[in-house]
Amino acid sequence: AAEVLRSNGGRGYCYGQAKIFMHSTQQNTCCHDVLGSREGIGMRILITGAAGLFGSHLLEHVMKSTNWGAVGLVRLGRIGSLRRLNELMDGHPEWQSRIRVVWHDLRSPVNIYTAHEIGEVDYIVHAAASTHVDESITRPEDFVLDNVVATANLLQYARSLDGLEKFHYFST
Repeated sequence: AAEVLRSNGGRGYCYGQAKIFMHSTQQNTCCHDVLGSREGIGMRILITGAAGLFGSHLLEHVMKSTNWGAVGLVRLGRIGSLRRLNELMDGHPEWQSRIRVVWHDLRSPVNIYTAHEIGEVDYIVHAAASTHVDESITRPEDFVLDNVVATANLLQYARSLDGLEKFHYFST
């Protein structure tokens, strides 16, 4: 993957046609529509935690078994790994036009820029979470932010979507 620096100071990683855009909620970022129009693409799914173990496997399943477009929402904290997404994209270059990966920390509400980068979605699968029970005892505030606040922020975003058919939540 080649790192892409944009003129507005944002960073991204380019995997062929699929790009991962990184920004903070304070930064005014522009949107590059990787998926373009939905012509030829069935439904569109947003998968949070797409760089995690479960999320990356779900993304692979969606690509193999449907003609859907997918948006993977990632934070790349302790658990998520660009390696998983890189292997998925490198192994299946034909999927690159159907996958868009967007960086956002769900501990903050989904802002207008992130919502624009996500675009229209028909389904949301919320699989982003902190999962280590032993660490939740020593750092409970982090786990409340990651698992409770993040879910509330995503639910608030989902309420704003026209045409959202389903919201699936996977809890630890």
